[in-house]
Amino acid sequence: MKTYPSLLSLSESTAIKGLLIALVVLGHNPLLMDATGAFPYIYSFHIYCFYMLPFLYGMSPMPTMEKTAFFLNRQKKNLFRFYPLYFFWALVSIACRCFIGNFTVDVAGIIRALLTGSENLLAQYCGGAFLWFLPTLVAVMFFRDLYFLFPRTGKAILFVLSLLLWILPVCGVLDYWLPYDMIPFALLGGLRFCTAGIAARFILEKIPLPKKKVYWAIPVFLLAPGFVALRRYLPWNFHYLTWLWSPIAAFCGIYLGKEKLVRLSAFCLLGEKSLAIYWLHPFFYNLLRRGFPRQSFESGLVIFGISLMLCLLCAITAKRLHADFVFNGWKHSSNAKDQGKKNG
Repeated sequence: MKTYPSLLSLSESTAIKGLLIALVVLGHNPLLMDATGAFPYIYSFHIYCFYMLPFLYGMSPMPTMEKTAFFLNRQKKNLFRFYPLYFFWALVSIACRCFIGNFTVDVAGIIRALLTGSENLLAQYCGGAFLWFLPTLVAVMFFRDLYFLFPRTGKAILFVLSLLLWILPVCGVLDYWLPYDMIPFALLGGLRFCTAGIAARFILEKIPLPKKKVYWAIPVFLLAPGFVALRRYLPWNFHYLTWLWSPIAAFCGIYLGKEKLVRLSAFCLLGEKSLAIYWLHPFFYNLLRRGFPRQSFESGLVIFGISLMLCLLCAITAKRLHADFVFNGWKHSSNAKDQGKKNG
């Protein structure tokens, strides 16, 4: 088994999560997105970059006999930590939609949506498309572990299968939504995002980087909106590939600027509370928008700032009350000191 050194320290990973969650919250603000026209650009990469992070963590070699036990133990921990959390926030979303009204509870539809982790079905039956993030992340980590543990042939097969999920829709062979509505545990979604994660690690690990990486961070990052701008010149089916190119470019740009990011305490704080912010911000957004009679760019800025502060306040309060499992799930104890030094 090949050794995979971590390309990120714990503090660098946290700072990157902080920037990404700020972009997620920004992208979910329709007042700001409509006023600036930034919606297609931010949406082209913001959430997808989260799925590339696991591929930059490390994994040490181990004897063949230990691989199966290690793999199964990891998947068990992820399932028991994240899936109860996912079900809990789905119930919260359903309860809120029922309270607001104009929402019909379809038990069979809810069960199907929760089991598949489909963004489309979760929006329809659970009242929140945002719920798709967690089951897809668990699936990404499942395939990431397989990729790291597989021999070279297995790695190649997994990468080709992942790449096919991008190529087949372009060729008109595979519909974008239908498979994700049918396959359980967001497995197809997780497999699809492996392409970007594997490509990002290869680029950052194999291609020589300039000494002053930070100077290249913004130019590389700006390739992401550049790819989105190309959509108007591409045939419709080729638009789909920009959802692969754009997050890879954005993520590589963010990685090049990680030394600057880690010095910004605001991003470090947001990164520490990123999962709590992800769960809470849709609820605060919807609540605050009802309190602003004038729907404008200025209102959007105020709502953005207040939502982030309220999310942080709730996360910090839950931590002090030893109730942060509501946002982060039940964590298993570990002796590892740093995510950059352990099997991530």
